[in-house]
Amino acid sequence: MSIQISNTKLTKGFNYSKYIKGQKEENSNKAIQEYKQDPQKYMSVHYDYLRGSFNNLSDNEIKDLIIKDQEDRFSLGWGAKKGGMADEFNLNGSVNNDRLDTFISLELRKHDLQKDMKVNTRITRTIIDPLTNEEIKLNVWQANNGVKVLNDGRTINFKPSEVKQVSEVVIKPSIEFLFTKHSHWSYVYQLLNEEEKRSFEKMELETQRETLNEIVVPELKNSAGVHSNDVIFNSHIHLDNRDGLAMFHSHCLLSNCMRMEDGTMSSLQLDALNEKSFHDRLNSTHDNKFVDKFKARFPNIPLEAYSKNDLTITDKYQDIAGYRPALTEESRIAIAKQSKAKENIQIEIDKRTLKQRAITESKYDEVNEKHKLAGTTDTKAHIKEIETLEKNYNKYVDNLNSFSGRKKIHASIKQKKSKESITDKQIRLEDYAKSLDIRFKKEPMTLRYQLTDSEIMAKLTNTNSLFTK
Repeated sequence: MSIQISNTKLTKGFNYSKYIKGQKEENSNKAIQEYKQDPQKYMSVHYDYLRGSFNNLSDNEIKDLIIKDQEDRFSLGWGAKKGGMADEFNLNGSVNNDRLDTFISLELRKHDLQKDMKVNTRITRTIIDPLTNEEIKLNVWQANNGVKVLNDGRTINFKPSEVKQVSEVVIKPSIEFLFTKHSHWSYVYQLLNEEEKRSFEKMELETQRETLNEIVVPELKNSAGVHSNDVIFNSHIHLDNRDGLAMFHSHCLLSNCMRMEDGTMSSLQLDALNEKSFHDRLNSTHDNKFVDKFKARFPNIPLEAYSKNDLTITDKYQDIAGYRPALTEESRIAIAKQSKAKENIQIEIDKRTLKQRAITESKYDEVNEKHKLAGTTDTKAHIKEIETLEKNYNKYVDNLNSFSGRKKIHASIKQKKSKESITDKQIRLEDYAKSLDIRFKKEPMTLRYQLTDSEIMAKLTNTNSLFTK
């Protein structure tokens, strides 16, 4: 399991309200359409054990029931403070349209409570790249001096009067927590029956609520350093990724609005985001809470700890990356082969590297020809230009292969969201999981090891230079 944290930002042309509502309404609208087309098929997959609930209901009543069930299963809103904003505005529970509208109004600073809040603005400076015809962002120095050096080594010269300046309102609506699980969890989820799936979903949402209230909320404060726990969250569960593979994950948004003890509204800060120990605590707390809930609900499904290399933990001195269902080696390999993300990212990196190499070689020829005509071949100026080109090329390649570079490439090559129906998706994912013939280990390794104080100290002194015996 892992948790990624990022700030959501409003950018020009981005409809935040439409984006947030789309996360929920897409599933609900598809579900209603499917029921109308084939009620028996829909209920056999999703509501077989609730079939009697649909008897003698009008179409509108059935529609409302389907929407509510989708909301109850895949979303949860809550507040950290008892008697706080969540209670006052009825935001606790599944996230329906009315609750979502309230979340959005608070996040976009449109709520009556926020009429006295200051709104920051910023000036964005851009120039048009003559080669790609795309807008390039500039800092103040670049805009005033009329020069911009790009990552590919090209230099764009322009007149300061050609710089486009736009004043924009700066709003950070929320902090997003992306909770992902080891792939074993996603495939085991697909093997569960409908009622068990709902238990699994509820455990995930409840684990998020408990973890964020325990680890994140105490770290929140406003710009003056004053803490308040009157904040609100809302979570949504997704079952697959853009490639159509089983990937149980969830998004939780912490709305960027905090009510202080005196009733005033303030933006929130989470300085702990910069601390590795904070991320470690968040991950381990979420892992342990979910595992305890899972073991209590599904005692017959064996679990195991695994390392950063995705190998089963076999002794108490190995570092634990997380926990997962204990599957046979054959099942583990079968699941690992399904993901093509790393392979596709590397293909794109290789493609961009070759293109940049060709651009750099072309520039070598230009520089060499220039110095040949000037009679300055092999001079310091000539050598420096060549070295600069090579340095820029290496910097470009390093950026591509960095974590952030790979993340950006992955985002750029993602497939568009599938228009596949809820029922068809559920059937496909279940059939696919069953086709892999997933099997559990008969004798899984110990889930958790307890180290003695002396063993902990020995481990620290052997692996961390900051500690000495």
